[in-house]
Amino acid sequence: MDNILQIYELTKLVCEEINDSPTLYAMALTCHALSEPSLDVLWRNIYSFEPLLCCLPPDLLYESNFTSEDSVLSKITLVGNRRTPTGADLDRYLSCYARRIQRFVLRPTEKMKIMSTEFLSALKFATGGVPGALCPNIKEFYLLATPWSAHHSIPGLIIQLASTLPLVIGESDSIEAFGVLAASPFSDDVQAIYEVLQRAPCIKTLMLSIDSISPNALTGPIFDNWLAPSGLSPRWTNLEYLQVDSITGASVDHLASLPNLATFILADQMDVLANPPCVVTSNTEKFRALRELRVHSRRLEIATRLVRHLPPRSSLRILECTTPQPATLNEATDAIYAAEAHTSPFTLESLRLEDCVVPDLDQSQPLDFDVNNPHSPLARYLDANIRISCFLPFSRLRELSLCFYPRVSVSPEDIALIPTSWPNLTVLNLRGTFPILRQPTLDHTHLVYLIERCPSIRVLGLPVDVRRVQGTESIPGGRFPLQKLYVCGSPIDSSERVQAFMQTNLPEVEVVVRYQTWLYTNSESEMVWAEVWGDIGD
Repeated sequence: MDNILQIYELTKLVCEEINDSPTLYAMALTCHALSEPSLDVLWRNIYSFEPLLCCLPPDLLYESNFTSEDSVLSKITLVGNRRTPTGADLDRYLSCYARRIQRFVLRPTEKMKIMSTEFLSALKFATGGVPGALCPNIKEFYLLATPWSAHHSIPGLIIQLASTLPLVIGESDSIEAFGVLAASPFSDDVQAIYEVLQRAPCIKTLMLSIDSISPNALTGPIFDNWLAPSGLSPRWTNLEYLQVDSITGASVDHLASLPNLATFILADQMDVLANPPCVVTSNTEKFRALRELRVHSRRLEIATRLVRHLPPRSSLRILECTTPQPATLNEATDAIYAAEAHTSPFTLESLRLEDCVVPDLDQSQPLDFDVNNPHSPLARYLDANIRISCFLPFSRLRELSLCFYPRVSVSPEDIALIPTSWPNLTVLNLRGTFPILRQPTLDHTHLVYLIERCPSIRVLGLPVDVRRVQGTESIPGGRFPLQKLYVCGSPIDSSERVQAFMQTNLPEVEVVVRYQTWLYTNSESEMVWAEVWGDIGD
């Protein structure tokens, strides 16, 4: 047994299988052979500065409440230094623990402890100003949003990025992932982030909330400078994952040339991509490694424009384009045509094109929509003919969501082809996102047909006319995996008959009645649906 304990690789494997810190801590105190691998696992991922603070002499530190007029922020604990820290104060931490840290994740919380600007400056002086002295072998650094930090808009003053980053990220090429998604920093923080990226030749993952970093980021060349040819060096050839909140059209071609970029997530909240308008060009050399593209833009046409930069029949597995605004008929049609032309039937597994996502309104005050108002937009898109047939050859599709205000048109012929065209389908969402007068051409028998013949489907959004449901129908085949059913836009006469049908065949399915969580209508059909399922709709 003693011989086994002397083999570091074996003891390391044992420690890596243990997930709870108390057990690892106990093992670290058991014997020298288990101490090193246990400490390696314990310190590999840290989530605050508290492990460092625990290693410092108590007489060095003092704690106080953060000074702020905001009662929430005033609950944060501010840690300062009573005296100037010395190398001896840091010796235990630097010699025993600092080298073990590989991943540093900060998630702002109400009970977090932060270090004062003076303390951070003193630590920099005590470590000789060496970049990354507190985490010399770090590979990943993230400042991530939490529900609390997002709700209270935690400012950069709290996070102190400009003072923190030089202490934890050094000059080596070890950093592989970097993300700042939670703060509203100042210009000094932007410069600190820029310097980190300059020192990260092997970075593979980059996540930045550009629009929250600086008010000048939207109009200035900050991100463009990082990607411009003059700054585009071999360091960017390793980039595999990119998530940003803003990007200008000038940067698209630079991104398209990155040889390993596999995932690109863009939340273009200010239509920066359209200003100046990017010239849409497509060739087989662009985005050649891209497998996942998710774009959320204020207008669907902006997301479509980016899709058109992809090569024809690209190897995307996941494509998602969403917008908070209702799409026009032309926008919806263009988005579908672009998706069909720039993805491959042999690789695409998930497609989501949807409007009215996270609308720009206060959801605490839902919108009332009067369907009896003669000036309402209900009569729009009566003749809209958005078809799904172009995607029937995409046999690898598992998730398909085409949700628009104009609403796609689904025929009985389409329904007959779906089970054989998409045998592995788990999500099919073809609902409208806003009330229109156009009646569905499908009835409940088509719904039953899909449930019977799509054995993996979990989510189904399909307007159907259920006025002929008797309530005594039974779907053969026993229990089905369907979990959620969107029924908005489905004509109904009797909630009792439909309820009887659902209780017999789909008793555990969640029925979603409303078009949106923030939209209430006085349509007769929705009120009948809501008699039974009104509290369920989300």
